[in-house]
Amino acid sequence: MKKICLSLVLGLNFVAAAFAGNPVIRFGIVADIQYDPNVSQPGGGRHYSEGVARLTEAVETFKTVEGLDFVADLGDMTDRNPFCYGDLKAVKDRLEVPVYNVLGNHDMVPLKSEEDIAHARALKGVEKPYYSFVKGKVRFIVLNSLDYCPASYP
Repeated sequence: MKKICLSLVLGLNFVAAAFAGNPVIRFGIVADIQYDPNVSQPGGGRHYSEGVARLTEAVETFKTVEGLDFVADLGDMTDRNPFCYGDLKAVKDRLEVPVYNVLGNHDMVPLKSEEDIAHARALKGVEKPYYSFVKGKVRFIVLNSLDYCPASYP
């Protein structure tokens, strides 16, 4: 995981450096941890209950990257149990850079009521399912990846 995180950061730095004359923007990406503390499938290749340890490793790697501007959480941090997100948030809060969150289908699929959807969005700190932010001279656009999903919202 450490090599993957560092490779992503270095690879994205290379792409950003290709824009001559513009400062480099360094960011980390984390996605698809699919954490659920109550589910484990030893030997099945899926390790849902190890999500906190995996995220901790990624966060510690990100903290070693000089000049890191932000981290993007691309979703699916939980696996059909969005209310365990607090365990992951406690780890992400150790970062000293902004974290921009995207909602994934695994984060939201089991939710049916507007109240549960609003609560899960609040836990993850996502006010709207789409937004943008600017770093340097670059505008990053976060799209609603759940348009097809039953847990989607306008």
